[in-house]
Amino acid sequence: MPPSSSHQSWAGQQPSPRCAGISIPMLSVTFLFAGAAFDRANRLERGIRWTFISAALIAFASFIGMTWHFGLDLEYRFEVTIFTVT
Repeated sequence: MPPSSSHQSWAGQQPSPRCAGISIPMLSVTFLFAGAAFDRANRLERGIRWTFISAALIAFASFIGMTWHFGLDLEYRFEVTIFTVT
């Protein structure tokens, strides 16, 4: 049976704040690799490749910039930025 609170893990413990937000940067990494998987054979594939790779680069740049500005206290700001970019 799943836990009643959405903030608890299956063991009933609170997730670590550093590990809880790992899925958002991993989304950027998957976009980078998905972009690299497309060939430059035709115009459509070049456009898809450019879109994925640029979204990943914007995400990495925004993470660096927001970490520099806000420190490790990013809260929800980085998530909103990544979901907007992707």
